[in-house]
Amino acid sequence: MIPSWAIALAWFLAAIPVGVAIYYWDKSKFGALWSASAAGIIVVVAITIHIHNELVEKGIAANRPIYFGFLEPSDEQPLPATTAADVVSLLLGGGNGGLQILSKSANQKVFSVGGQPFLTIGSESGKIWISTTIADSQNQTVVRILKNEFQAFPEHAFNPKQPDPHSLLVRDATGTEVLRLRFLNPRRILIYGRFVLPDSRTITVNDQGLTFIPGGGGISGLTLDMTNAPNAGAIAF
Repeated sequence: MIPSWAIALAWFLAAIPVGVAIYYWDKSKFGALWSASAAGIIVVVAITIHIHNELVEKGIAANRPIYFGFLEPSDEQPLPATTAADVVSLLLGGGNGGLQILSKSANQKVFSVGGQPFLTIGSESGKIWISTTIADSQNQTVVRILKNEFQAFPEHAFNPKQPDPHSLLVRDATGTEVLRLRFLNPRRILIYGRFVLPDSRTITVNDQGLTFIPGGGGISGLTLDMTNAPNAGAIAF
């Protein structure tokens, strides 16, 4: 990253030809023009340095481990205009192979085991939220999310990242990705991950948009419309 003093120096140097241009304006229009041109070039350099530094800083921030934070909605992939205003969407995997859960509940169980939910979505003030706990194969909590506020545990999370205000990437201590979450818009969240059940069975939502269930097999390319059963669990194990 270019030192900030370089930007300040560029602005200072730009002021010199500006002053010269003003001085020569009445005496020599040619000299004034050259001085103004020099000032313009220096200003462009200063702005270029500033933009470069901003991009570098964003890159550094995107790769910095983050253990606490909050997810904000983006404005991507809006729901179809025909979708009721109180309906929210959870995408388990992307593309046409993903599994979509539609709900209008304030507290919709998506995954549950033994009657206890471990992935829940809901709607509050017209905005979708998600709550879940991701554990590793040793049943150690890697990351916990409560209504879009997340906490990653340094002992078991490897370099968790929030590349922008809408996304979260978490790997466990072995470096295996266990959660990739994106808050697409106020009514839709996209999630990939590996969910370890208390009995050590694993559910994986992968890059191909397939949801593998315990014991083998998978669910893909479906939409589960839970809007008429807001108090029911979508998928129970």
